[in-house]
Amino acid sequence: MAEQTKKMEPLSVRLRASEQSGQHRFANYTHVRIANGVAYLDFGFIEPASLAGAARHAENGSGAAKSLDGTPVSRVAMGLRELRSFTATSTPS
Repeated sequence: MAEQTKKMEPLSVRLRASEQSGQHRFANYTHVRIANGVAYLDFGFIEPASLAGAARHAENGSGAAKSLDGTPVSRVAMGLRELRSFTATSTPS
């Protein structure tokens, strides 16, 4: 007896904003770390004045700043297979 395969309909997903997620947040810094087959994408915000100060410090010959403090905005964890699939479909041609 042949087994029948069911056609799977796409699932409709709606993300509803919670108290904090409904507010837009700006990120001007991104860091990607890969560990155990998972890519961790960290998004943060560094005050523009801090960036300008670090640039001035380096231009004056004082050397580059050793560190900058920023505020974490969001972290996304994504499997490497999904990340490859996402980047392959979203790359502009």
